[in-house]
Amino acid sequence: MQVQIRSRGIPLTAGSHARIERQVRLAFGRLGGDGGPVSRVRLAVADAKGDVEPGDLAVSVLVSTGAFAVIQIDERAASLERGVERALGRAVRAMERRLS
Repeated sequence: MQVQIRSRGIPLTAGSHARIERQVRLAFGRLGGDGGPVSRVRLAVADAKGDVEPGDLAVSVLVSTGAFAVIQIDERAASLERGVERALGRAVRAMERRLS
């Protein structure tokens, strides 16, 4: 499974990037990991307001598979950790529904 993490308007440290990638792999690992139906996950984080103030972040998760359509989840949150957690949770549940 390929994991791509992009940031726009929000600086991500190497530690934050590694933590997000670990969260993605853990979340989709229960669906089969590298041998499962998910071929690529793209996660984008952006400042939804476009200002320097902390607060409204937009997190977008795009899940690609070889068998069927792409799943896209958009989430807004006040913190990076909460936004990523909620978006990944929604994406995994959507994949589980498609697989059942």
